[in-house]
Amino acid sequence: MSIENKHLIVFGGGISSEVFLFYFLQKLKKHPLTSPLKITQIFDDITFPSCSLNSTAFVCPRGIKKGLSPLGDHLYEAFNEVDLFIKENSPAGVNIGTITHHPGKDEVSINKFLRRYGQQIKTTENCFYFTPTIFINWIRKQNEELKQFCDFKKKHSEVKIIKHDKLITINDEILLFDNLLICAGAYATIQENRYPEIDALKFGQVVSGSFFSFNQDLGETSFGHTFDEGYCIYRPDLKKLIIGSTSIKIKNKETEDFSLHPLHELYHRIKEEMARVGLNYLSSILIDDGEIQKGYRHKYSKNRPYWGITSPHNNIFTIRGLYKNGYGLSFLAAKELTTTLLKNLNSSVRAITF
Repeated sequence: MSIENKHLIVFGGGISSEVFLFYFLQKLKKHPLTSPLKITQIFDDITFPSCSLNSTAFVCPRGIKKGLSPLGDHLYEAFNEVDLFIKENSPAGVNIGTITHHPGKDEVSINKFLRRYGQQIKTTENCFYFTPTIFINWIRKQNEELKQFCDFKKKHSEVKIIKHDKLITINDEILLFDNLLICAGAYATIQENRYPEIDALKFGQVVSGSFFSFNQDLGETSFGHTFDEGYCIYRPDLKKLIIGSTSIKIKNKETEDFSLHPLHELYHRIKEEMARVGLNYLSSILIDDGEIQKGYRHKYSKNRPYWGITSPHNNIFTIRGLYKNGYGLSFLAAKELTTTLLKNLNSSVRAITF
């Protein structure tokens, strides 16, 4: 049995943990410490593969204006943060394009569209299209290069127990920590019995999501279309047309699997909507040609996200409830939690003005 002491442990290997580490390590690069922080990232991508890799992963405003709701404010600020991140870092796996939103056919759908976009006809916005496999690999490479500014280790292991200052792996390795950031998404809720002291992991819902991915060469430019119930997006770097996506609440978090029937039904409804507005991308495609991609999401009431401290602990933090907005909200969460965690670490860090 080994015992290690860490200033910070980041639990998770998806978009929120990797983006947080990028922001955090960049801050250490700009403000090097005399005594390097001991940081470990821990995740098990074999038993618990990152759901961030199975995401449609596009970020657009969707007509949101600031000052109307807490969630809307988060999404508005997150879009601007993603925009800034892309301009400053030119990441691989992100394409900039436009997305067109189409109103539905019935009066209820049209009025809903009018309230959101201020008009009853289709509207186009700027959109950031992430290709998850490419972007995640890119940001992990950046983090590898940035680890020289601290004592950074990556541990591939399942987490068995978390106490208020102790993490124990499935191999009975003990990691003592000053601070812990949990970015395990829906998996943390699915396995909440392993972390009885952390009340925050007991709340919210686990939701399964799935979408179709078709091999289709539609050129070199990203684009997307949203409809009343779903959307289609095109990834030029992989030559993939994405149709989705479902959102199904999981009642039994231990045993329930994905239902594919809603996805098939959604596909046919989207195909009809595309034909209605003159889009023929699916005219020569058979549904059986599509690859089904699926993953879990975590959501809170009213889809509100949360990042911050997990009461009553003053040293355990979490990023939770990002739901369908992980590729937008992760950047805002990383920015804000970087400042919070640096202030919360040790006296040498607190003495620095960032």
